[in-house]
Amino acid sequence: MKTGTLNVAGTLDASAPNGGNGGFIETSASRVNVAAGARVTTAAPVGKTGSWLIDPSDFTIGSAPGDNIAGSTLAAQLVTNNIQITTNGAGTQNGDIFVNDAVSWSASGGPTTLTLTADRNVNINAAITATNGNLVVCCGQDVNVNAAITTTNGSVLLSAGRDINQRGAITVTDGNLLMCAAEDVNIMGAITLTRGTNDPTRSLGLPRGLTLSADTDGTGPGIAGGTVVFDSLAPRAVVTAAPVTIYYNPISYTAPTDYSTRLTLTEGAALRQFMLVFAAGGDRAFNGTTAATLSGLKGSPAGVTLVAGPGASANYDTPEVGTGKRITFTGYTLAGTNAGAY
Repeated sequence: MKTGTLNVAGTLDASAPNGGNGGFIETSASRVNVAAGARVTTAAPVGKTGSWLIDPSDFTIGSAPGDNIAGSTLAAQLVTNNIQITTNGAGTQNGDIFVNDAVSWSASGGPTTLTLTADRNVNINAAITATNGNLVVCCGQDVNVNAAITTTNGSVLLSAGRDINQRGAITVTDGNLLMCAAEDVNIMGAITLTRGTNDPTRSLGLPRGLTLSADTDGTGPGIAGGTVVFDSLAPRAVVTAAPVTIYYNPISYTAPTDYSTRLTLTEGAALRQFMLVFAAGGDRAFNGTTAATLSGLKGSPAGVTLVAGPGASANYDTPEVGTGKRITFTGYTLAGTNAGAY
């Protein structure tokens, strides 16, 4: 149901107290309100914790009149549930998520995950603190981190369809942090990461340590396509006993960015940074197929070439000719004396 208003109160129970995994609960409407006394449980003492999906058009975590759920109410449910809040803008609704009230929880049993997925923007305006918990934020436009995010024994994934704007401090202990954006990753606040994890319940399947990745929509080369930007006033990111990996577009391939000056690395922490490269497709006449030929790399990066491996293929999205056609390719690798920089 994506119309009307759904008021959640009382108890919703999809737990598995006698064995097996917790179940799935969905509360979906144009507007979803959760009462302070509501109790939701998908707990599974000897299995996997289940999940609760909240699926409105817009959603605000806050304590003001008209807000959809209080931070304390959400936190109480995260102790024993994975919770997904997913918005789908329609009509006059934008599909935004606002965190205007602090959310702090410590999961019992296995880690739980709060997932915020917005059609447009996610605005974190109040602190999110998780012990034995993970945070996932995905959106169609911007992730705006305006307040602190802190996890202990849990990881953080921030993924934006446009930009990530990180102003609030992010602190991750015994977990991983990945920030990826279709355009820019803007670092304006503190980042502190102590150790990483490969534990599948706490890693979110992310690369161990800190990873920053810009221009995931592949519109480069050049910083106009998106890059990783540390504000001049931002403190150095502090990483202890974990790797740091950065994927970015430089101003030019002859002037790589030196991110080491923006980091403090201790106890074996090490930086790897890679400039993004982009395959170029050649011109062709209409031939009724989607087959494409890659003509090298855009921007002429030095010391690296594109190599087709066995079974490599490249295809346009449609057979029709035109400008700016998207090409999907697989089976290619980079080679050359400088290939390790890309």
